[in-house]
Amino acid sequence: MTGTTTEVAALLRRHAQTGDLVAMTAPKPTADGRVSLTLRARTALPDADPPRLARAVPAPVTKPAGGSAGWVRPALIAFGATAGLAMVGALVWLLHLAYLWIATHLALLIGALVTAVVLIVVVLRLLGGGGRHCPGC
Repeated sequence: MTGTTTEVAALLRRHAQTGDLVAMTAPKPTADGRVSLTLRARTALPDADPPRLARAVPAPVTKPAGGSAGWVRPALIAFGATAGLAMVGALVWLLHLAYLWIATHLALLIGALVTAVVLIVVVLRLLGGGGRHCPGC
């Protein structure tokens, strides 16, 4: 390394304090007034994790430039509201269609119900007479 005497002394002091100074040659003056020496220091293993520094102040939260993402949430809310209203409308429409069909075919439905009750009563009388074990009792 080559530097001023202050720079070299500071670097040697730092390596000596951390305990990673292994060896050094005697300092030699250069023509431009600086000092040159060879320094050998212990280095961290390449696979070792470097120390992590924590930030003293958290970074401020900023909005994206241009505000291009600001429309996503309102669009999703509008889509959900529209889909919900469409489903309620479809259910009301189906109930309306069922009401119209029942109102149109009410006479047929009552006739079919009466016919079914009469058939059930006739079949029960033919099969057992309503719980009697013989026709004369």
